[in-house]
Amino acid sequence: MEDIGQERRKFPRTPLELLVRYKILSSPEQAEAETKNISGGGVCLVTREKMEPGTYLAMEIKFPHSKGPILAGGRVIWSSDSRFGPSPAGHPRFDNGIQFVQIREADRLHIIEHVKSELKKLKPEGWQVGLVTDMPK
Repeated sequence: MEDIGQERRKFPRTPLELLVRYKILSSPEQAEAETKNISGGGVCLVTREKMEPGTYLAMEIKFPHSKGPILAGGRVIWSSDSRFGPSPAGHPRFDNGIQFVQIREADRLHIIEHVKSELKKLKPEGWQVGLVTDMPK
């Protein structure tokens, strides 16, 4: 049985607001969202729509100072009302936990390095930031 408070993430994450263009694979429409946080394993997207767990989507994640967007396929793991409530314009907001299911390894490593850099800024001097890059099977 799993401990209730146990951290299940395989990759550290960092709060980060990035622009994401996404398309739910079962829909012809595209939309834009912002990330709330990101890791080498996935992203939390803040959207106007609540996504059903198990939904698959294609994403373009735009990092500042990058040559182009990171392209990734993802699967919705969870979705909930945003703790920040509606947007300033009154639109509903939902937090959606997305697991990367398809991403180039070079892009995953780019995300991991960015997270590592951000975490170093947040940690007191002398702390080590460990990253999991090779997971046991």
